[in-house]
Parts: sequence; C-alpha cells; structure tokens
Amino acid sequence: MAEVVFLGRGGQGVVTSARICATALFRTGFHVQTFPEFGPERAGAPVRAYLRFSRRPIELRTPVERADVAVVLEERLLGFVPLERLVKRESHVVVNSATRGPEPSGAPYRVTVVNASWIAERLGRPRSVGIALLGAMSRAIGVPEIGALEQAVSEHLSPQDAAVARAAYNEVT
Repeated sequence: MAEVVFLGRGGQGVVTSARICATALFRTGFHVQTFPEFGPERAGAPVRAYLRFSRRPIELRTPVERADVAVVLEERLLGFVPLERLVKRESHVVVNSATRGPEPSGAPYRVTVVNASWIAERLGRPRSVGIALLGAMSRAIGVPEIGALEQAVSEHLSPQDAAVARAAYNEVT
C-alpha cells in the first residue's frame, strides 16, 4: 500500500486532484481510498487531501501520518509544514516551484520540481496547477498511468486540463 498527501490552500483544487488521481488508479486495477482534511474553512487556508492505493483491498481506516508521496501545490507551505512531518524518509516529493532547485545529494527525499503554475498558465488553464502536478507525479513515480490520468481528468474536468497533465508529465525527466 502507498499513501499520498496533497498539500495546498483552499480553492487550489487539492481535494479535486486527489479524487481524480484516485479515479485513474481505480481504473487501472488499484484499490483506493481518498479523504480531505480541512482547517478553518475559508479560501486560502491550508488544506490536505490523502490518498491510499494498493493492489489489495485497503482495510486501514486511520489518518495518514507520514506519506510515501507528497504533492505540494504551493512551495511556501513547506515553511509551515516541514517535509519530515509530512512524509517518510526516502519518500518522493513533487513540488510546484519556479525557483526551487533539486535537493542536495544525500537528502532523505526524492524531490521532483516542476513549474506547474507556469505550465497551467501557458496552456490557458491557470486553475489546473494540481492537475499539472498529477502529471508530474505520474512521471516521477510511475502511477497512475498517464493515459488513465488523462482520461480521468477529461471526464472530471476537460480535455484541455488533460493536456496540462500531459505537458507536466513531459517536463519531468
């Protein structure tokens, strides 16, 4: 079983991104579980959404304490929630950033940095930052399969948003 935490602010599509990812994983044979965690319910407040996926049924019903993957929609949130409180050592972290470079060698995390805001804006979908990060995650960790992700994004949102996921997927080396 793998656990993913999505970290962003209210209104950025954190919960929607987790649900779309769950849909894509479910369609490719995974068992999934997704749930949000809200603080004060207002736009701009920190929001987390969690996703569990496994090839076997998921019987665990507890909160995610430390995830295997973190998807961070806004880099500045890492100043409020340090990575060591979000993820396990050796976890993969996908961060939306225009300025952050790769983690130094020897860092306890595998970090994928993608300028998801720029990709989404360039393709005329500025509210699809989370979707861009799903594409980057797909490339970085190998799931969900990009075709299944594009299909889920197209159904939940639009084909233009699926293009955002594909563009971010292609940006990750």
